[in-house]
Amino acid sequence: MNRLKVGVLFGGNSSEHDISIASGEEVLRHLDRVKYRPFRLFINRDGSFDFPLPLIREMDVVFIALHGSNGEDGVIQGFLDTLKIRYTGSPLAASNIGINKIYSKLLWSYKGIPTVPFNIVSSISACREYNLPFVLKPSSQGSSLGVGIVDNLDQVRKVYEKAATFGDAVMLEPYISGLEITIGVLGNEKPYALPIVAIVPKNKFFDYEAKYKKGFADEIVPAKIPRKTALRAQHIAVEAFKSLGCRGFGRVDMFICSNEHILVSEINTIPGFTANSLLPKAAKASGITMFELIDRIIRYAIPIPY
Repeated sequence: MNRLKVGVLFGGNSSEHDISIASGEEVLRHLDRVKYRPFRLFINRDGSFDFPLPLIREMDVVFIALHGSNGEDGVIQGFLDTLKIRYTGSPLAASNIGINKIYSKLLWSYKGIPTVPFNIVSSISACREYNLPFVLKPSSQGSSLGVGIVDNLDQVRKVYEKAATFGDAVMLEPYISGLEITIGVLGNEKPYALPIVAIVPKNKFFDYEAKYKKGFADEIVPAKIPRKTALRAQHIAVEAFKSLGCRGFGRVDMFICSNEHILVSEINTIPGFTANSLLPKAAKASGITMFELIDRIIRYAIPIPY
């Protein structure tokens, strides 16, 4: 059997460059060498390609392990579409909507999918009109970059300026004190949910440090929640995934409030593949190894006869 050429695209010039490197290296390590011939398609921090650009045209499929802007927002997807090269994960439109928390929340609300309410704030003074505590975040960043909780008005300036440094619209959401969960979704026409991961951060919320440094959060999978609630949450996650037109794989972040009410927070169309990442942990809990997970994601991108 001829091995398929799989180019792993990672690095990039987004604020999540380092996380993308960790994800890309993990994908390369777990590509089945019997089925696939791997190629490193690394993009430098300045956006330059660290490989001959014509090489990308030789790939049977590109595994996108880029996070954040120019990787998760539809830019690279559009580039590959133009070249008629198959790639893993969601298409251009779903990627572009998914990374933008404003657009995705508006679409979910239209579809009747419960989501965390929000407002767009354009100044520090505007924030002072809302009840404490609240969360400020940029509208199009991942890995909790630029996200902060405001407990008192003295914190507003610092947290707002941190969120605004990313150049996106700044969103204000009420602080949700419920259980934070995340649900991996796999598939194309008939996507399905993986076991639920409950997140109990040791910091005040699941920030960048808690996500990527071992020991800063307890991640319980499968989550210890009532079966009825778990099934409802998994159903909502799949509907949130489908409503944006996502495909292949993704991860939906949610809250379970004290009254068992479920609220969708956001979607990650290219979640991490690091050693500490949540999608591989959820897959493992359902008996899917990292090798098998990578294999399934590639098969969703390009039909492979076995």
